This record gives sequence, C-alpha cells and structure tokens, in this order.
Amino acid sequence: MAGEKDVKIRINTEANTAGAKEAQQSMASLEAEVKRLKEELRNASIGSEEFEDLSSRIGAAERKLEEATAQAKAFARGTDQASSAAKSLSHGTDQVNGSVKSFGPQIQNTAYQLQDLAVQIGGGTSAFRALGQQLPQMLTGFGPMAAIIGAVVAGLPLLVTLLTQTGDKAEESGPKFKGYKDALKDL
Repeated sequence: MAGEKDVKIRINTEANTAGAKEAQQSMASLEAEVKRLKEELRNASIGSEEFEDLSSRIGAAERKLEEATAQAKAFARGTDQASSAAKSLSHGTDQVNGSVKSFGPQIQNTAYQLQDLAVQIGGGTSAFRALGQQLPQMLTGFGPMAAIIGAVVAGLPLLVTLLTQTGDKAEESGPKFKGYKDALKDL
C-alpha cells in the first residue's frame, strides 16, 4: 500500500566473547605459572627459605587461578543468559513488526470510513443513519466479532425507522379505529 513503511529492528544475538577470551588467556597464564613454580619447587631443598617462598607463591597462584576460573564461569553464564534474552527480544520484535504491518490496512480503512461519515453528516444525512452505514464497514477489518457487531449496528437505523414509522401510523390509525369501533357498536 502507498505510504506503508516497514519498521525493522535488528538485534545482534552473538555473544561478546572478548571477555571470555581474556579470562581464558589469564587462566592459561596462571596455570603455566603454577606449573613452572611447582617445577622450581621440586629442585628446591625441603625446609629451605627458597622452598617456603615457592610454596607460598604456588598457593597464591592456585588461589588466583581458582578465582579466575570462578569469574570465567560466571561470565560465561551471564553471556549465555544475555544471548538467550537477546534472542527472545529479537523474536518478540519480529512478532511486533508483523503485527504492526498487518494492522496498517485496518487503520487506513478506519480513516476512510471516518472521512465518509463526515461527508455524509456534512451532506445532511442524519448522524444516526451515517453511523449505521459507516460503522459496520469500519468494524469489518477488526475480526469476526467486530464484523458481527457491525452487522447488528447496520440494522439499527432500519429498525428505529420502522418502529418510528409504525408508531406514527398507529397514531394516525387511532381515530380510524375509533370510527370503526363506533360503527360496530351501532350495528
């Protein structure tokens, strides 16, 4: 349709792995340091000052390695959750885009019917009759239930007109029936 515009929202659902790579490099570096220190420890004399220093440094490096491992696992969980949330959001925006796109023709039809309604009322048609003609057409684009309501609304002006005319005819017929009633009494 003329004037229709698509709104597209794109979300990158790929995980940012830079932080994970840094954590892996840091852990590899710490593992290499622990391995090197343990090798030095094997060559040191038990009970020597060098042995104690190496033991202390190995313990500190192992603690840092455990911390880095825990942080890397937490980062990986967070990245997985963020990636999953981004995929869900992307799916949701795709659905919204589809809904908005399919709703456009109903909005355009409603605008046309409102224009017709204004023209009819401006041209002298009673507002009630104009609504009876335009409202059903307006509602048909909004699903089966709205179409049923529109069909009922379309019949209302006719029903009101018939009831009004019937009431007027009954009033006009009143004196005639009285005349018939009086004539029947005289018989």
